[in-house]
Amino acid sequence: MQFFHTNGVFMPLFTAGPSEISPQISKILSLPIIHHRSKEFRECFDFCHDRLLEIAQMQEVFMLCSSGSGAMESAISSLSPSHLLILENGKFSQRWGEIARSFGIKTTTLSSSWDCSHRASEVLKVLQDNESIDGVCLCGVESSGGVREEYEAITQSIKAHNPQILTFLDAIALFGGERIEVQNIDVLVASSQKILGLPVGLGFVFTSSYALNLLQNRAPKSYYLALQNYLDNPIAFSLPSNLFLALEYVLKSIDFERNYALIKERFRETKEILHSKGIALYPQNPSYSIIAFNDSQSQIKNTLAQHNILISSGQSHLKTKVSRIGNFGGFQEYERVLEGLRRV
Repeated sequence: MQFFHTNGVFMPLFTAGPSEISPQISKILSLPIIHHRSKEFRECFDFCHDRLLEIAQMQEVFMLCSSGSGAMESAISSLSPSHLLILENGKFSQRWGEIARSFGIKTTTLSSSWDCSHRASEVLKVLQDNESIDGVCLCGVESSGGVREEYEAITQSIKAHNPQILTFLDAIALFGGERIEVQNIDVLVASSQKILGLPVGLGFVFTSSYALNLLQNRAPKSYYLALQNYLDNPIAFSLPSNLFLALEYVLKSIDFERNYALIKERFRETKEILHSKGIALYPQNPSYSIIAFNDSQSQIKNTLAQHNILISSGQSHLKTKVSRIGNFGGFQEYERVLEGLRRV
């Protein structure tokens, strides 16, 4: 097992991201590099491309050398909408707006508390009052507070109101953790460092056929992150071949339906242990993959650290009020977390 080094102590990662790296993946990452223009790499690349599309059930996927934030920026700068509605309920949903404004894109924000999801009726009201909005950005799981957004109802409402409005879903803490309903999603962003169990470094931008058609007729606002670069050449720039070899291993190893069930069951077990100790989950609509719970002065987080188990504190104003566990599935030795919580 790989370990994270903090204060002289090695601890396995059960944080809200990045994830722990399994020994098998570490071994692949340490192999001699293969050239990103070689036949062997192209075979690996094509397999990853096709398997990701099979899992996501979308029209196209662009695979980038970036973090999840880079994939978010790539999506916005490439499709360059003129006016975005940002559904904000945490630090990472705020990032959609920060990215848009950095490119001079007008934004309207619909804010909710960090423990709440948005309601489709609220979103529809904003769209009715702002006819110039041509895109809506939201997080499937807001990692800041562990909230699962009701994205299915929200995106359905958006498309019923105006099918030409682009829907952007941050699925960085969702992809691989549950089956995603993509019928009304135009852009889905994911990355390597959470449920896929890989290091930071690969960002994925999935598109609908509608978004893909728009890409072909829009001028991007960035150079390196422009998805238009990949329309005719899917390996437009140098790529980290060992990360792709590790991704290939993951995509061949994980039974995603079983992984969805495992993550849900581990969430249930975690919730039961916390409940038995009088500890409440923080969000009203909790996600399975990011388990956020009330933790005054980070007492539980610090106690787990004494048992060499590293979880995350809260973000921003929640830093010493909430703690978060990354529940990412089959590559984790999650029983360590459950046993640690039982001893709290």
